[in-house]
Formats: sequence, C-alpha cells, structure tokens
Amino acid sequence: MTPIPLTIVFSEPVTGFQETDVQLANASIESFFGEGSVYVIALMPNGIGTVSANIHRDVANDLAGNGNDAAQQFTRFYDNQNPTVALTSSSPNPTNNSPVVVAAQFSESVEGVHESDIICTNGRASNVEGSGTDYTFDLLPLDQGVVTARIASGAALDLAGNSSNASAQFSRTFDSVGPHVTSIVCNTDSPTSVTLIEFSVAFSEPVFGVSESDFRVESSGGLTDAEIKGIDSRNGNHIVTVETKLGNGVLGIDLLDKDSVVDAASNPLGGPGSGNGDYSEGEICVIDRSPPSTFVVSPNGDYISDSPVIDLYFIAEDLISNVRHVRLFYRKDGEGEFSEYSGMFISVPIGFDTSNLGGFGTYEVYTIGTDAAGNVEPAPTAPDVVIRFQNRTRAAGWNHYK
Repeated sequence: MTPIPLTIVFSEPVTGFQETDVQLANASIESFFGEGSVYVIALMPNGIGTVSANIHRDVANDLAGNGNDAAQQFTRFYDNQNPTVALTSSSPNPTNNSPVVVAAQFSESVEGVHESDIICTNGRASNVEGSGTDYTFDLLPLDQGVVTARIASGAALDLAGNSSNASAQFSRTFDSVGPHVTSIVCNTDSPTSVTLIEFSVAFSEPVFGVSESDFRVESSGGLTDAEIKGIDSRNGNHIVTVETKLGNGVLGIDLLDKDSVVDAASNPLGGPGSGNGDYSEGEICVIDRSPPSTFVVSPNGDYISDSPVIDLYFIAEDLISNVRHVRLFYRKDGEGEFSEYSGMFISVPIGFDTSNLGGFGTYEVYTIGTDAAGNVEPAPTAPDVVIRFQNRTRAAGWNHYK
C-alpha cells in the first residue's frame, strides 16, 4: 500500500509538533495534518526496503510546557515488486518419465499456488506441494510429443500482497515408444568380388549404443571366416562393414536386440525386453570370386565364305553370377601376339570382320569373359579354335586382300 498511513497519538494535547519533527528513513512525507493529541501523516516510500519513522523527545510541549518523551520507532518493510517464478525439471529432454516432476521456484515467499493455476497442453498438473519460495508439481503427459506447462499470472501472492508474474513456458518431449530397425540395405553392388562389404542399417529415429556385438553375420555357400570389422555413421544411418576372406556365397547380417540400443529418451530397441527388436529381413549380397568360363565353338577348321565377316559362336557360363560380356582375341597366320578385336559382346554370333586384316588366312581366336561381379577369365593357354578362312568364288573386291 502506498502511501503508508501513520497515526501519531500523544498522551495529551500538545503544541509545536511539526512535519519536520518526524525523522524518516527511506521515505518522505506526502501529507501532514492534525492537532491536539492526534496527528496523521502519509509516508511515501523511496524504494523497496525498510521504511522507518522516529519522533525524538522535546519536539512538542503539553499545556504545562513539558516536553514529550521519544516515541518507539515505527517500521514497515515496503515491497511493491511482483514475484517471479521459474520452472525446471531434472527429467531430460526428450524423456520417457511419466509424470515429469517440475520444480517451481519463486523469487520470494508466496502463498496460494494451486493446480488450477497451472496451464498445460498435452498434459495435466497434479500433486502441487511446497511452501515459501519452493514448490513442485507432477506433469502427467496425455500422449506422445511435446508437453508444456506454465503458471498463470496472479497465481500466488507474496507477503506484501503482490501477485506473481506468469512463468515462462516449460516443455518436454514425451517419448515412451522404443525405436525399431526399418531396413538393412547392402551398399555394395551385388554380385561382387570385393573383400569388404558394407551394410546400411536404418532406424525409425536416432539411436545410441550401436556396437558390433549387436549384429550377427549370416552366410551360406562356400563363404568362410566372414566377420564384422567396424561400424560408423553416415547420413544418419549406421554402416556395418563385413570382411569376407575366402569362398563364394550369400552374405547378410541380422540385428540382435539386447536392450543396449536406445533412443534419446532412453527407450530400448523394440521396447523393454531383449529380442523384441530383432531384425533379420535385410538385403543380402552375393559374393562371387570365381571367373566365368567362355569358349568359341564354331567355326573351327576350314571355313569358306564369300563374305569377309566370320560369324563366331561361343558358349559362356558362370557358376554364381551372370556373364556380363566377352572380349574376342585373334592372331592371323601365327604371326606375333594376339590382338583384341574391338567391342564387348553379350550375345552370339560375334561378327568377326576380317576386311582390315587382309581377308583370307588362318585365324586363331579365343574369348575372355567378365562376370557381373567383375571377375575376369584368365587367357587360355591355347586358342579356342583355328579357322582356315578362304573365299569360295573370289567375289569382286576380295582379290586385293591377298
């Protein structure tokens, strides 16, 4: 209350009492009136803190001329400041705690904090406890997602009757649902002949605690000694590298849930309990380290034609992956090294054009195949066929080749 009213009562009528006879601290007199034995003044505080007034002896006289005794000091603590309040919690953000215990700390002692003063979204406040400057309440989330609470303006009063200011909004993201694996994809082209194979493991949300021990290598065929060599993160996914040392076959990885993988709210993979987050439906990778086998089968021996193009037929096979293409190599009349004929071929026949080679003559030929995994067939020790090419009719345009 401002100003502060102060009534001064003498034991009998006095004279000579004036405004300047009142000695003040942290205040000034706004008004002064009275006579006889009763005087009333209004004190205007200078600021927050203790306001005091003193009346010393002999500042006024009764009708017989006797001076007054000193009065007992008058004091009041002046406070016109509204209390503030801050909301905090030891629960992390995000959290799977329910309820979330929220602490409300006021800047000074207050009274009158009730559940109805707490405004919530996606939550409900209950169990308000405390006194003075420190209160707590339970914030119960109603659903997954952001939960907020704030204390409304005027929720509490301090000892001077000042109403509290509204708090800033408190929020936590409530998450009680465990993450799960959404996919395991083989990053390495399949089929492949490389040693290190990468698998990309994606989760439904960011997770922590992923380690090599959470995975099991699955292999079939002739693969031996396949093992996990490391895990790193890339583009939000976890990259598992598996080393395959020997053999051919099919490779994959499974994730085994041991509740060691958790999300930011500490929910374990698949929820509490080992095994409920297992994943064994990932992509596989075909490992092929065996080269293909190709062989020219015809023509072989004497070959008579009016055309300079020899149609070569070959067979190609691969035990694991398909043959990607074959290349043709030739040598004429046993001279020099074998040369590669231009082109890569995937179907028969290969049209072997001898026009630029002089036409008639003896041609040794063989093929080298490359499979889908990149394995290259080694060159044979002998040609596949030997073709003795001659023209039947010596058609026009051929004589100059010989």
